[in-house]
Amino acid sequence: CDGRLQNNLGIAWERLFEYHQSREKENEMSTADLSRLLDIRGQVAESFSRSIQIHTLCKQVGCDVNTDYESACLNYGLFLSKLDDFEGAIDILSLVAANYEESKDTDSGAVDASRVLRDASNLLGFCKRQIQK
Repeated sequence: CDGRLQNNLGIAWERLFEYHQSREKENEMSTADLSRLLDIRGQVAESFSRSIQIHTLCKQVGCDVNTDYESACLNYGLFLSKLDDFEGAIDILSLVAANYEESKDTDSGAVDASRVLRDASNLLGFCKRQIQK
């Protein structure tokens, strides 16, 4: 599924972003490197956003992509929270966190799916607490 591919690309871009970010903290970054870091940050966001869009469209036509959709939302929300963009993370995580309460009431959810939803719900709570500070 292209949505899953975009999610994986987002993860790969995020790892590259973290590598370049660690170089920045060690003061080894040139102006060109800083520009590249900002480009990579944009690629991360674009990949996760595209994944969520693709999965949303698939859901609308009746495909069962809930787990992939929830994973993409969690990954993007986590990335945004690492950047201290808590409001952005809340927007993304809110797309799936309500599903966590529903999944606790049913036995049909897979273990991985409930873990992803639980993690998204916990991260959402953390982000909301950061906004309230």
